[in-house]
Amino acid sequence: MKNRLIQFLNTERRGFAILAVSIAIAVLGGMFLCNFLLGKMLRDNAQNTSSAWVSMLVARNPDILKFFSDGTSSKQTRHMLDEVSQVGDIYRFRIWDRTGRLT
Repeated sequence: MKNRLIQFLNTERRGFAILAVSIAIAVLGGMFLCNFLLGKMLRDNAQNTSSAWVSMLVARNPDILKFFSDGTSSKQTRHMLDEVSQVGDIYRFRIWDRTGRLT
């Protein structure tokens, strides 16, 4: 078995084998790099989108900060939170009070 491998590596096919392995390594490396970069870009985009959404929400309703700090809110804030939670299923959020109870 070892002799066959040595004979194979001493033939013209050796160049083709080295070329094929080199191409395979480059392609697989490119695939892993692309997968890593796309995952990172997707995470960054999701974080930026959610941050922008929260900033817009706070800018339009500053009373919501009072809700997060002491747990009391106006009916308008509660209604607004109920509405935005029904907007879509892309982002889901849960809000807990200080005791750990889901509000």
